[in-house]
Order: sequence, then structure tokens, then C-alpha cells
Amino acid sequence: MYFFDNEENEEIDKLHYEKYYLDLGYKYICGIDEVGRGSLFGEVTACAVIMPLDDDIIKEANDSKKLTAKKEKSYIKLSYKKHYHIQYIL
Repeated sequence: MYFFDNEENEEIDKLHYEKYYLDLGYKYICGIDEVGRGSLFGEVTACAVIMPLDDDIIKEANDSKKLTAKKEKSYIKLSYKKHYHIQYIL
């Protein structure tokens, strides 16, 4: 069962669905994010990444909008260094 944030501050397993599908036998889970105003209002950039669920990046960076530019750049460099599969489209 997926837990939503509530007043009792129950622990939330944000990777519940990913773990569920890995348990079913899927080998890879792809995370996808986008930034921009949409095709009607300007440019959009989208990115897809496949990485292990136990990676520190996943634990620390759960909201890209809250990252500093410095931290974001360090995660990007680290991701390429670890040879994760990364695709992007502009």
C-alpha cells in the first residue's frame, strides 16, 4: 500500500511502485522528468535515466526544483561517471 503524507508523518516509501515492478521481474525502471513551459509556450527539455534504486542520488534528490545549481551539476557529472543510461531531448 502506498502511504501519502499525513499529519502523523508516517514514513513514506517513495519508491514503492518501482520496488513492486522489480519484484515482478522487470529489470529496469526509467525515471523521466521535464522542464519548460510546454510546446504551446516555448521550449521543453525532457530527460530519462535508468539507475539502481539504492543510489545516493535517488535518496538525496527527490525534487529537482529544490536542488541548488551546484548540487544539480554534481549529480549530472556523477551520473555520467557511473555510466547510467541517460537520454535527453531538447
